[in-house]
Amino acid sequence: PPDFGTLYSGRALEFDGVVDYVNCGDNPAFDVGSDDFTLTLWVNTSTAISSSDWARLAFYGESGGSGDYRYSIVINDDEYLGFDIDDNTTAKSVETSTAYNDGKWHQVVGVRDGTDIKLYVDGVLKATTAIGSYGSLDMPGESFYIGAENNSGSVDKYFTGKLANVQLWGAAWSSSDVQYAYTHPEKFAYNT
Repeated sequence: PPDFGTLYSGRALEFDGVVDYVNCGDNPAFDVGSDDFTLTLWVNTSTAISSSDWARLAFYGESGGSGDYRYSIVINDDEYLGFDIDDNTTAKSVETSTAYNDGKWHQVVGVRDGTDIKLYVDGVLKATTAIGSYGSLDMPGESFYIGAENNSGSVDKYFTGKLANVQLWGAAWSSSDVQYAYTHPEKFAYNT
């Protein structure tokens, strides 16, 4: 309807929090090394996360076993959204201070930009932290997961809810890139 604003349509994946996940396999494009990158997705959930736990929305690497190498977007037991990286020496993370299990769609963007990591939600910068000099996030042989994580070769940290438009970019988005992607999700890749 013309008077009701802009309408968007698309598809999402719905995860049951028990066994659902997508294994995107191993691809050299997932190895971001020490370079800048952006990980983004849209999330919709109304489920409470169990105490002392979290769920991975998008995850690359391995937790446990021979060490932690990863980058991921998470939702924790406070229903806060977060972005974390770990080069097996130093773990760094940023998170919101507001719960996002409200049953609405939210764009989440995690950016590694130079010596910082940043978290944006719905086009707004929510948190940033300095990471300084940081090791490589290359993990040949590991897979990229949507809706869960690889923990020493087994899958856990399942997500309950819907995810859409998961993207990994080999560049750091600026704040104007994030805002444009939020307000024009169907045009961003074409216009920038």
